[in-house]
Amino acid sequence: MNTLTFEIPGVIQPQERPRFSRRGKKVVTHDAPKSKDFVKIVAWQNKPSELITEPIKLKADIFFMPPKKYHTGPKRKLIASGELRPMTKPDLDNLIKGIKDGCNNYLA
Repeated sequence: MNTLTFEIPGVIQPQERPRFSRRGKKVVTHDAPKSKDFVKIVAWQNKPSELITEPIKLKADIFFMPPKKYHTGPKRKLIASGELRPMTKPDLDNLIKGIKDGCNNYLA
């Protein structure tokens, strides 16, 4: 099995719900492009030379800065020791969906 590894620097945005807008009598849907377009650029830069024809396994290591409420000295020590983990949004499914959608047409 071949391995394709690349890093997406910056802040990954979760995939948002599609937006709807009305143009006259027509309703148009569109995705919010926050991070998907950035992921597309990185995926295009790292696309393999040959089409991938075997099953794909995705492994993602996602790192976040703790929210400001965790920036106090005692809480930093608890985070560093692994005793405290900031449990806030975003939803993991939406994060991965944003990455997968950005890789469409470049890696599969």
